Amino acid sequence: MLYTKKRTKRSHHRLLPQLCLSLGLVFLCTFFLFTGTSSAFSTQALTGGPSIDTVDVGFNGKFQDQNWIPIRVTLHNDGSDFTGQIALKTASGSQNGSFNSPSTYQENINLPAGTHKKITLYLPLSLNSTGIRTLNVVLINANGQQVTSSSTQLNALSSNIISIGVLSDLKNGFGALSQAAPINSGITVNTEPLNADLIPTNPQSLNNFDLLVLDNFTTSSLSQDQLLTIQQWVNQGGSLVVAGGPEWHRTLSTLPANLLPVTITGTDTLAAQTHLLPIGGPGSQSSSQPTNDTLSDPINISIGSPVSGSSVLLSSGKVPLIAQSTFGQGTITYLAFDPAIAPLFGWQNTTTLWQTLLTRSLANRIFQNSTNNGNYTNVNSGLTASNMMDALVRSFVPNATPSPWLILLLLLGYVLILGPIRLFIVRRFKKRSWSWRIVLSTIVVFTGLSYGLALQQKGTSVISSRVSMIQLSRPDATGSLEHINTYFGVYVPSQGDFHVHLPTAGTIQTMNNNFYGPPPFSSSGNAPTTFTSSGTATDVTLQGLEIWSIRTLQAQNDRHVSGGIRSKLTLQDKTIKGTVSNTLPYAISDAYLLIGNDFVSLGHLNVGESKTVNLPLTNSLITNGQTQSLADQIANSLNIPNQYFNPYNPTTPSDDVHRHVELLQALNSSNANCFGGCPYGRGVVTNGLGKIIINSNANYGITQDPLLLSNAPATLIGWTDPAADPNNNLTINGIQPSGAQETFLQAPLDLQYGATASIPGSAIPGQVVDFQNDQSTGNTSIQSIGGGLYALSTGGLTFEYTLPTTAHIQSATLTLSSQANAANSAKSYQPGQAGTISDITHLQTSLYNWQSGKWDAVKFDAQFTLSVSDAQTYISPDGRILLQMANQQTALGTTIFSQPTVQLDATFAQ
Repeated sequence: MLYTKKRTKRSHHRLLPQLCLSLGLVFLCTFFLFTGTSSAFSTQALTGGPSIDTVDVGFNGKFQDQNWIPIRVTLHNDGSDFTGQIALKTASGSQNGSFNSPSTYQENINLPAGTHKKITLYLPLSLNSTGIRTLNVVLINANGQQVTSSSTQLNALSSNIISIGVLSDLKNGFGALSQAAPINSGITVNTEPLNADLIPTNPQSLNNFDLLVLDNFTTSSLSQDQLLTIQQWVNQGGSLVVAGGPEWHRTLSTLPANLLPVTITGTDTLAAQTHLLPIGGPGSQSSSQPTNDTLSDPINISIGSPVSGSSVLLSSGKVPLIAQSTFGQGTITYLAFDPAIAPLFGWQNTTTLWQTLLTRSLANRIFQNSTNNGNYTNVNSGLTASNMMDALVRSFVPNATPSPWLILLLLLGYVLILGPIRLFIVRRFKKRSWSWRIVLSTIVVFTGLSYGLALQQKGTSVISSRVSMIQLSRPDATGSLEHINTYFGVYVPSQGDFHVHLPTAGTIQTMNNNFYGPPPFSSSGNAPTTFTSSGTATDVTLQGLEIWSIRTLQAQNDRHVSGGIRSKLTLQDKTIKGTVSNTLPYAISDAYLLIGNDFVSLGHLNVGESKTVNLPLTNSLITNGQTQSLADQIANSLNIPNQYFNPYNPTTPSDDVHRHVELLQALNSSNANCFGGCPYGRGVVTNGLGKIIINSNANYGITQDPLLLSNAPATLIGWTDPAADPNNNLTINGIQPSGAQETFLQAPLDLQYGATASIPGSAIPGQVVDFQNDQSTGNTSIQSIGGGLYALSTGGLTFEYTLPTTAHIQSATLTLSSQANAANSAKSYQPGQAGTISDITHLQTSLYNWQSGKWDAVKFDAQFTLSVSDAQTYISPDGRILLQMANQQTALGTTIFSQPTVQLDATFAQ
């Protein structure tokens, strides 16, 4: 009996260390489950080998702030073979050169002995907001050690400078373009000569130019990648001017067909005394200050015929002299003559010709950056489209905080088995020898469970919720161009470094939106980040992330895809009928056809499937001064209450449908048009008497719903399989993460027109083509506030509208409409300082009569509409309508108005 008691006591003494050992194993598993490791980057310098010869920033050292900048680095290696990375780092001049940017961009390089190499890298820069002034280029060897470095100063162009890239073999000939800044606008023009060595292969970096000019240039010297880059840039919204003339074949024959508004067939001679400025523009016969726009000498020109969908602005007989077309969201302007050679070179009105092209391409950019025309300041708390997408991605992240109950349950089960359950079994069956077997078995089983749980959590706790937006071009015989903008959030449950691998080589950057974030997620916005490009893929290292944090990144890609969205739609009276077909390699779900303020659901579009369309139109963008956005209408059709997306308190969508609606609302709120109202902030317009406060909560400035693509009469939207995004197969620490994925698609659709048609305003594009100075002072005060809203104190504007069909019009009625409460949104101003605020009814309004060659006075009524019956005289043979709005009476104060929309009700000859 005494012996038995001793053994029992000894067994209890043995149980204590076993229990401690087991608890220690559980603790270690839990620790490694929820903690990570951090790494440091060695910058120890070595000597010898490769060296950096030159570092060229931007384009001949010039660039525009807040853009992707090309950095061209030349290297040579006098030592042994070198393998490593070339890295770009930025530093602030106010901190003694210390690095203050958390992002490093680098590329893998291989530099054999005795070789020279030129490498182009791309770096996103925002100097004004970060204080960055120095760029450091560093060579790093395979061991992560710094070998050598070079520094250069960074200076962006001023915001009131229009930057124009000129591709030309001519050394001179563009002085008139350099002097083409609009009179009294406060804007200056910088023309930057380019060649094949300076054209990048990254379309985002071409955003450093407001305009590209292709004139008398050997275009065959550009690679196919460079030509594709120009095409992609125009597709994203770039403006391109191409000049023909006697050297048209060398200049234009290599261009993709969709970058030419005209099919050129040869050359000819333009007779002397031919008008060279289009009606409606500066200095033309229709302007307030006409000039002699003819030459006494003949001009060598290229001849051809306009392609379908292009607009002829100036012609000689049937030969187009100036034509304009759209590609994607951008515009291309064609000149049949060359302004850089005689006789136009040296002509006194060549500068006016360039002013005409600049105004057409960059009117709102000119007004927004003007320093002499008053000032408009957006003080809406800094919310941008990127902020909205960041908040949206965060809202898609589920509640991924690790549950302690699973760990507690595992620990409790372990203690129960080792304690009461083991003792019960031993005493119940009187098998004392089972005690150590139960302990050992429990350790093995629970160790396996803990390890399995760790593996399961490792695969599911790292989450990447993504929102991708694909914007398609019109398809041609080869397919369509896709511009893909992807926002993805990396949610991590532990501290340490995380490595993201993207199977693409587009541009990618972090989004440091630290001013908000739904708890419990911190943003880790200041954590260092390294981007490494290998040519076909990109690796991102997020260093030292905090526990339970989310980091949002933005990637942009452009690619060519087979097929597209094709339509055979006809507008007859007020109804659209026809078919929409999906020839893309992926299906589309929850598809909608949008036009104006109307929509119809198309449901699911499989690959190769066509859907029949029957859509009656209301032909109304504005109803009683108010309208409801397409996003709100779609939400109502799904019985989902419409509300503005709130980035400060985003809600987690419960299913796919709610995620789709929340995405539409975020796009609606982030768009500059503020369609349906901007829920945050206000703007300030300054005139000579004081400040006028623009209340952004009002619906104003509506010219087009944010879900509609510009340059297209109709738009298809929908959601695709995530595999349509090339970044779909991203991995984090080698694991493909879980998380919600939404891939939104927009595609342009074309319309045909029946014998009678009521064409809505959204299908008739309008743009500013000229502005006039005050007749008494010679000055002008015009401010573009955004979204089609203007503030006009003195002077005037000329709008041009282009009809989507050139069929012969037998009878026509024009209805022009402006936003009713545009002026009401500006009623909150500083009393006694800002002066009178008037609306569009107080402006002097005129339509150009193409038959008489004069301006006919018209007037908007109290409902802010203007109807003109028998309107054929106001429509040019090429389908253009010119509307002039002026305020020559300073006593009227400042007029706040939205750009009018034009609806056409017409009968066409068949």
